Formats: sequence, C-alpha cells, structure tokens
Amino acid sequence: MSAALIHARFPSFHLPAVNLGIWPTPVRELAPGLWVDDESAASAAYGGNKVRKLEWILADAQRNRATDLLTVGACGSNHVIAVAHHGQAIELPTHAVIFPQPDSAHVADNRAAMDAICASVTETTAPWTAPAAIAWTWARLSRTGRPYFIGPGGSGPLGTVGWVGGGLEIAEKTAHLGIDEVVVAVGSAGTAAGLLAGLRLGGSTARVVAVRCVEPIALWEGRVLKIARDTLAMMRRCGADIPEVALDGLVIVNDGFTRYGVVEPRAEAVAAEALKFGIYVEPTYTVRSFGRALDDSRSGRRVLWINTVAAHSR
Repeated sequence: MSAALIHARFPSFHLPAVNLGIWPTPVRELAPGLWVDDESAASAAYGGNKVRKLEWILADAQRNRATDLLTVGACGSNHVIAVAHHGQAIELPTHAVIFPQPDSAHVADNRAAMDAICASVTETTAPWTAPAAIAWTWARLSRTGRPYFIGPGGSGPLGTVGWVGGGLEIAEKTAHLGIDEVVVAVGSAGTAAGLLAGLRLGGSTARVVAVRCVEPIALWEGRVLKIARDTLAMMRRCGADIPEVALDGLVIVNDGFTRYGVVEPRAEAVAAEALKFGIYVEPTYTVRSFGRALDDSRSGRRVLWINTVAAHSR
C-alpha cells in the first residue's frame, strides 16, 4: 500500500491505513523534459489523487465504527465519487451534499455517477448553503447510525498524510531524472501540501508549481503551508520521528483562472495535446495543470506533471 512507504520511513508512526490502491503509480516520459506521475492508475476501481488520502481517512472511519460516510463537493466533484467508490469497498455507504458549478460534459457525467453510487445526494443552491444541508444530513444519519464526515477534498491533516507518502514516493522514483519542478492542480490544497512536505522529506529540491483551480479567497500560499505544517505536526504527535524540513519552493500560479469550474479558453487545445499522449484531462483541474506543465517544459525546464484525475472519470 502507499501507506507502507510512510510506515517504513517512520516506523513509530502508529496510525493505520487501509489498502485501496496500486502502488507505486507509474512515471513515464511524455516528451523531452516532460514526465507524468499517473495517479489515474492508482486504483482499478477509481483512481486519481484522492486514493492516497482515503487510505488514511477510511481507516479512521473504521476505527470510529462509522456506519455511513458524509462528504461535500461540487456537482461535478471527483472527490465525492472517489469517496463513494472506496467507501463501498469497505461497506460504508456515502451520502453527498453538493452545490452547483458551471456545466460541462464531465460535470454531467459525474453528476449521473453520484446518483448511481451514492446512498443519497442532497443538492444545495450555492456553496454557502451547504453547511446547513450537511448539518441536516448528519442529524438524519445520526438517528440510526454513526456518520463520519469527510471535508472538501479530504484535505485535512489525516488525508494529507497520504500525499506526504506520495511526495516521498515521487522523490524516490524520480531521483535520477533531475526534475526542476513538479506541477499539480490545487483546489482544497491537501495534495499540494503533502506533496511539498514529502518531496522535502525525500530530499528533492524541485519546486512545486501549484496551479490554482479555486477562487483566491479559498486558496493562498499560507493555506497550503499551514496544511503541510499541521500534517507534519500531527504525524509527530502520532509517533513519527520527522525531522524539521524547510517547506520552501512552493509557487502558486493563476494562469488566467477566473472562477471555479469555468472552462478556460485554451482548454480544448490543451485537451487535444493530452490525448496525443493517451491522457484524458478534465476541464476543472487537470486541463489547467497540464497546460502549465506543457508550457514550462517547452521553456527548457524538466517538469513532472501530476495527473490527478481518475482514468475513467470522463
């Protein structure tokens, strides 16, 4: 499991994990100076960047004797579907609270998938109305069972541990490539935060280019660094003998972002480029990060792009 790398590196870390994925994920060269770490291959059931997080989160749900999972996301959320798929694997039904986002074929497909796999889906009119729906659903589930809440993107310290492991794994498997930067889409920020911490713990000095996919009010450099620090602090409290590391080299880029879910003008061209390499990019996250990775590799940098979407999330 991905967690095995964390436990091997920090044997006194006593939190358990469940085995959901296929590790390590493959790294392959796409073009001169451009490689992909393909998280779409993390699971035959449903891959993408959430699998590493859910190995730790779902183990905590089991430890707390949960009977149901409750999570929240946009109506095209890959996170919600990942929770539902992997929760199903350990016999925990998922209840979702969702809010609108701009429509696309990908969003429509994901919305239909939620209806198919979630035990219940509650639609709200806007993100700021979701908390009330979460409270109502929690109360409903609590009448007959023990619900377990998973926040947006699974990006609390517990889930972010999964991407500390991801960063360690990437540092190890790309050490011979001389990577200058690692490019990743950033929304709820747990993936970027864990990746940064794991790379530094693994000895990599590559900068982390986090391509913003949510509004600035929801994401800034300090938020990513706080999640990284809180995660390492939590791991130390749970027994991990983690050295102090400099969490430097994080760059958050906007790249023409306007608002969540709006398809950028160059998306079609970037998606066509990705398909030449046999890669699917969706319009909210990976089309932006892949576009940045292409641009930076063509400017002479040695770039590793993190493909965070599930292979069949289309």
